[in-house]
Amino acid sequence: MAHEDKHQLGPLLDRSVRGDADAVNALLGRLRPYLHALVRQRLGADGGGALDASSLVQRSLLKIYKGLGGLREHTVPQLLNWVGRIVRNVVIDAFRHDGRRPCRLLGSKVHELLAQGLSPAQQRERDERAVRVAAALARLPPRQRQVLELRFLENLSDAEICRRLGGSEGAVRVLRFRALQQLKRLTEATE
Repeated sequence: MAHEDKHQLGPLLDRSVRGDADAVNALLGRLRPYLHALVRQRLGADGGGALDASSLVQRSLLKIYKGLGGLREHTVPQLLNWVGRIVRNVVIDAFRHDGRRPCRLLGSKVHELLAQGLSPAQQRERDERAVRVAAALARLPPRQRQVLELRFLENLSDAEICRRLGGSEGAVRVLRFRALQQLKRLTEATE
């Protein structure tokens, strides 16, 4: 695979829908951290209670694998939109199976709102950047990843993060700063 292709989902998607098993495996591997981020975001602040995020990611990956050939448009924005719907539905089904109703709107339109006014090339770049950031986030040490997720996915203040994880607000700010620096290095390394 050429250097410029290994960091893009488009070529993997094209090869995957043509039946290339190696490309399917590589595509699913590239999507896995993104799926973990989507699942954590949709489970909410309590982590979904008894729901297992890894199990939900696995279910989502299986649905993606089985349905990849039926994807109407073979574009990265269409793929990521479809993946988002799959994750949303898997999480909703898990809440229902658990006998609970989702505690917040799981089908947020944030992804669609971000896409308004963007050219297809800009949408593809934004979506691929989101996948790279999710992959880099998964490579952070657990405590750094937790601080970033609590701050940016759950919109908690430093004081709330401090209460949840322990330590001082100053320590949380320093940890977040270091985590952002590391995230930037990891993301730039994959570009």
